[in-house]
Amino acid sequence: MTKNETIQVLSTLKAAFPNAYKGMSKADSEAMVNLWCRLFADDDYVKVSRAVDALISTRESGWTPAIGEVKAEMAKLTVTDIPTEEEAWAMIRKAVKNSYYHSEREFKKLPPQIQRAIGGAWQLKEWSNFSDESMERVSYSFKKAYREVKDDEIRNEKLPESVKSIASGIADLLQLKS
Repeated sequence: MTKNETIQVLSTLKAAFPNAYKGMSKADSEAMVNLWCRLFADDDYVKVSRAVDALISTRESGWTPAIGEVKAEMAKLTVTDIPTEEEAWAMIRKAVKNSYYHSEREFKKLPPQIQRAIGGAWQLKEWSNFSDESMERVSYSFKKAYREVKDDEIRNEKLPESVKSIASGIADLLQLKS
């Protein structure tokens, strides 16, 4: 986001929450613009603006949203194509039915988030031998793991690109050593 776009976003927040900015000095407002500019430098203006609009529309308190809240809202708006826990579990149940002989193929059909929560095609094959009662217990464990994967995706979506590239580089180095 550019400095002018940052000023537009902050102007929207000021219009929606005038008391939060009442009596703010010029130095404080410049510091705020610089901070928002730095923390949203890698973000698209439209995404930030949509997130701010969503927060303004749903906010019941008179307090302006913090940067972290805007980032969280952006992540929610961005990561909408991830299946819910129930949808993910339904996909797994379907995949398990055909996984005794075709676990690799069934595993590859699943979205990446579900794959990470499962761990590997071998798990689908193992589950194909379980009874319905056992699968109910597996459901609880899977949903917990899947929730963690989704939370990680949302947290990662909030990170600036510079931090993501550093983390990616570290992950690549760790894979090379393995």
